[in-house]
Formats: sequence, structure tokens, C-alpha cells
Amino acid sequence: MNAKEQFKILTDSIVEVVPEEDFMAKLERSVAKGRPLRVKLGIDPTRPDIHIGHMVPCKKMRQFQDLGHIGVLVFGDYTARIGDPSGKDETRSQLSPEEVRLNGEKYMEQLFTLLDPKKTEVRHQTEWFDQFDLYATLQLLSKMTLAQAFAHETYRYRFEKGLPIGLHELCYPLMQGYDSIVINSDIELGDPAQKFNILAGRDLMREKGMEPQVCMLTPILIGLDGEQKMSKSLGNYISVFDSAADKFGKVMSIPDFLIVNYALYASGLNMDEAKKLKTDIEEGKLHPMEAKKRVAHSIAELYHGKNEADLALDAFEKVFSKRDVPDDILEFTIKQGESRELAEIVISAGLVKSRGEYRKLLDQGGVKIDGQSVTDLLFNVPQGACLSVKIGKRRFLKVVG
Repeated sequence: MNAKEQFKILTDSIVEVVPEEDFMAKLERSVAKGRPLRVKLGIDPTRPDIHIGHMVPCKKMRQFQDLGHIGVLVFGDYTARIGDPSGKDETRSQLSPEEVRLNGEKYMEQLFTLLDPKKTEVRHQTEWFDQFDLYATLQLLSKMTLAQAFAHETYRYRFEKGLPIGLHELCYPLMQGYDSIVINSDIELGDPAQKFNILAGRDLMREKGMEPQVCMLTPILIGLDGEQKMSKSLGNYISVFDSAADKFGKVMSIPDFLIVNYALYASGLNMDEAKKLKTDIEEGKLHPMEAKKRVAHSIAELYHGKNEADLALDAFEKVFSKRDVPDDILEFTIKQGESRELAEIVISAGLVKSRGEYRKLLDQGGVKIDGQSVTDLLFNVPQGACLSVKIGKRRFLKVVG
């Protein structure tokens, strides 16, 4: 495939490429010389499990790999101990080397659900930073002034607000940039909050007499709540470790306006398929519920294979579609950390007027969850649930925990 065709594929649904002309030049040289580009993705294993929002840059790396390029995973077993300050208004707690090692092992298992192991090079910062002495550290620190550091929005904000900034945090962009020198990076992937750090790598490479890497910023996946970015701390996430059925069900719970976002950034649909889905929804050719099923199936298939995705779709159809649940079903969302009785929920949603009416329906077998009768008056909806509740013959409610 020629450079222009690769450029079109690789820049589709990207937030920003800095600079685009350098990226095009690298692709043209790669094609002319038959030399694959080295595409860097830095991973700080600060937790043992990750969500599909973390996998957005991995999807882009896989696109590079499918076009013949090399993905280079840099495990930040040093920077993870500092914690990336980007977007944070407080100093992160530092992890022990053992915590980082164990988290890294779990990360590997999850990342390779998408990446091609044969075209992936795995590197660890301990390979080079374990060799650093005080002189080498001071030499690296001399490459950035305080004025340059405070051009970083996070540092500037915390300084202006009188919030603490540890001197060790100022090392983070330089350490990430030094990684790029060691692995001879052509492209570095990251979300928009990583822009300062990636550009710091360009500066360090240029000073070293190397061709600077290109900064490629990938989009952020919005969480299940439709309001904030996907985050474990906010509880609005889909874990890579979730089953195919759980992934499918959680995708089906997202607001309709997120369908295209998930199709473009989280699913296995290619860009043409995702854009056609968007157009078909806008033109009324495809109902949002059906579009959501396609996206949910594609995400389940991406991580678990077609057979598991088909089973997840079939299970969903049996519970929802084949029980005459209307498309415009009322939805009730439980706030994170809350535990609510089903009786309280259906009363709050206006499906029954009182606890007495609810008890009567319960005794008659008129309260069902996913087709199964509820008999416990004090039934609590579990955290993380996505349930279809039927009250009587024609009242429906989707409860999302």
C-alpha cells in the first residue's frame, strides 16, 4: 500500500498529528526503503486491570501493525513509580517495584487481546534507567528549564493554585522523552493529555541529532454515563476482563448519542463501516437500538471472537427483544456506590404508586427481571447490573447499576 493510502487510514479518527508533513515524509520513506516505522506506546502499569478506553491507542497501533509497521510497547516500570502528573491536581501515590511488576504482567495479558505479538516489541524502562547514575540524571534534567516545564498546563495550574508539585514529577516528561531516544521512535501514540510529554520527546531526539518522532493523539472514549471519560474510579467503564455477555450488555446501556463514538473508537468496525452506521442512523435507515446491537456485537467479537459475540447477542435477544420490550424503554440509573431496593426504584420511576401496589403485583407474579419472576420484596439491585424489569403486562424499566 502506498504512503498516501496509509496516511488516510492511519489519520482517520485521530485528534491531532504533530506535524502531519513529517508523518507523511516518514511513510514515504518507509515505503521507498521497505523499512517499517517504529510506533511507540508508553504504558504505566499503575493498576492490574484496564478498560476498553485504555485500548483506543492500542487499536491504532494494531492498524499500524496490519500495514507492516512495528509496535513498541514501553512499560514504564520507572515512570509508574512517579505517576503521570498530566491532568492531576495532586501528587500521585508512588508504587513499589513489586506492585509495578505484577500490574505489568496483567497488562500484557490484556494488551495482546488486540495487538499482534509477532509485530510487537516489548521494552522496559529498567533496561536503561537502572544504569543511570546521578550525573546522567542531572544531565537529563538539564534539557528542560522551569519555564518550559511550567508551559505544561498541569504544572502551571497547580502552581497558580498553590498546590504541591514534587520535584520528581518534573522528571516525568523527560523520562518519557528519553524512552523515545532509546527505542528510536518514529511515532508516539497517546491521548491529548499526553501531548506535552510526547513533544518533549521530539525536542530530546532533535537535540541528540536524531530525526524527531511524530506525535499522534488518539480520541478519548466517553464512559457509560455519557458524561465523563471512561474511568474505573467513576464506575462508568467496560473492563477488558469483562465477559463477552457483560461487554455486550454494558454497551447496550449507553445513551444513543454515544453509539457512533463507540463504533469509531472501541469497536472492530472499520472506518467506512462506522461512518455508514452513523449515516444510516441520521437518515432513519437504522434504528438506534439495532445500531447499538451491531456495535455491541463488534466490541464483543473484537475481544472474544465471533462465537462468543454471537452467544452474547442471542442471550440479549432472548431477554429483551423476544419479550416485546419497547424500544423507548424508560431507564433508571443507580448512582455509583448506592444500593437500591427494586421496590423503591419502580416507585421512584412512577411504574407503581405505592409499596402496597408493588407487593400485590409481586404476589401475583407480576414483577419480572429478565423474564424471571421476582419473589423477594426486599430484592436489591446489585452494583454493575443492567436489568430489564417488567411490571404487569405493559410497564417496562431498564435499571442500570
